[in-house]
Amino acid sequence: MSLQKMFDVRGKSVIVTGAASGIGRAYAEVMSENGARVCLLDLDRKGLDKTVSELKAAGGDAWGLTVDVTDRAAMSAAFAEVVSRHGRLDVVFANAGIDAGPGFLDPLGQRNAEGQIDNLDDHHWDKVIATNLTSVFNTIKLAAREMKQTGGGRIIATSSIAASYNEPIVGTPYMPAKAGVSHLARQAAMELGRYNILVNTIAPGPFITNIAGGRMANPEDRKAFTDWSVLGRVAETSDIKGVALLLASPASSYMTGSEIVIDGGVLLRPMKEAVMSTRIRRRSDRVNSNINMEETRDQSSFLEFQLAIHPAYRPEGRGRRRGNRCHAMGRKCTGEHHQDRLCQSDDRPTRPIR
Repeated sequence: MSLQKMFDVRGKSVIVTGAASGIGRAYAEVMSENGARVCLLDLDRKGLDKTVSELKAAGGDAWGLTVDVTDRAAMSAAFAEVVSRHGRLDVVFANAGIDAGPGFLDPLGQRNAEGQIDNLDDHHWDKVIATNLTSVFNTIKLAAREMKQTGGGRIIATSSIAASYNEPIVGTPYMPAKAGVSHLARQAAMELGRYNILVNTIAPGPFITNIAGGRMANPEDRKAFTDWSVLGRVAETSDIKGVALLLASPASSYMTGSEIVIDGGVLLRPMKEAVMSTRIRRRSDRVNSNINMEETRDQSSFLEFQLAIHPAYRPEGRGRRRGNRCHAMGRKCTGEHHQDRLCQSDDRPTRPIR
């Protein structure tokens, strides 16, 4: 199969929810740019009209419907209209979602009263779950109903790295909502495989979008995520287009129940050299003086705090001395290379302290 045929989506009937801006717009763009017929769904009428106009001006076959994804009847009517107009439904991007507000810590590691679980508004919780999880369930349900009639299709749900890694600076409802999306997609993939309906998820890290009013425009928020990226930057929405095209095209014909992480290495949590030194000093202080962890949270930045307590962040070649054996070197230790019960060795990586 030629490369062109492998990624061919020409003529495909596509629905993208939350398509007026951000990642949803990127999905709509890459599908339209490659010849698909795309219906954009969004609650933002002004943004939707602007995006559709720009896609059409670029030569794309695109149109939009103003829909609230939490309105089951409206979504059902939208799907019916797309099938009536396109004759079938081939690809659905279940992407719409909202921000969950601030977490229980701010980017500088200070406690945030609004984000603490005992202060969370019940209506806010319900709204985030309804938009970020329940609407995805309904989108998958409607897509499966149509795709079963025509021999299969592709469903791509937008999850998040928050599905597998908890973030204190992100609103609490966001994590369980996105974890639910990932697990729901795998469950649907297991059920729908026999109908040739492939269900996969994309798990983005920090992207520059309009969610939360453009949160990444906040220097503190942006710096927190930039510092965690192996690539040293926050993603542009164009960075997700290749993955979207892969999952919508024949190139992924044997992929279902998969999740593709696109986060610039954020989950690896790299350390800056200066912060690493701070972390080593803090660990040494904690070992020797057993300082209170609440004080550590209050006195250090959030990034430094994570580095101070997370055993996975220990630099290579450093560990604790245990008896007459060096934990880092894994052999009898003379003690010559130790400083304050921390051992340093360049030839062997350390193992996590149990």
